[in-house]
Amino acid sequence: MARPPNAWYDVAAAAETRSPPGIEIALVTLEERCMHEDVSIIIACEQAIRRFALYNDRHDHAGLAALFTDDGVFARPSAPDAPVRGREAILQSFRERAPRTTCHLMLNTLVSVQSHTLAHAHSHVLLYTAGDTSAAPPWTAQSPALLGSFEDVLVLQQGRWLFQQRLGSLLLRVGTG
Repeated sequence: MARPPNAWYDVAAAAETRSPPGIEIALVTLEERCMHEDVSIIIACEQAIRRFALYNDRHDHAGLAALFTDDGVFARPSAPDAPVRGREAILQSFRERAPRTTCHLMLNTLVSVQSHTLAHAHSHVLLYTAGDTSAAPPWTAQSPALLGSFEDVLVLQQGRWLFQQRLGSLLLRVGTG
């Protein structure tokens, strides 16, 4: 049995044995396997980006910092020229912020797979904040809302996609009358 180029076989096919009756041997092309791996990486990276927003809004500083590598770099969109270096320093920078009610919406996320352990991502973030949250929701958002962006470098470490670098910048103030 000749093997077509660019194909993956299961063990039985690789040994050129016949499969038992009723069992089909799966043939997956190299292109299909790579595409499946890329899709899995893209989904995992998008999930890391969304978790960052969720943990930020929930004030889960430990969870948020855990999304970074030990030597990760983070620059807030509001302070792009003041990057924070290292997971512990990132954790401390979030703990030191005054608590506020926020809603981060991640938009137009595009992940570019560089290898099976490296990906780059670009996304927009729309930030709403609420000043007075003493009453029950829904709260009134303060103006202006802020539209920013993130340029991310994500790496696979110990089975998890983590931010090695997350650099933000502000683009627009939305709703400044």
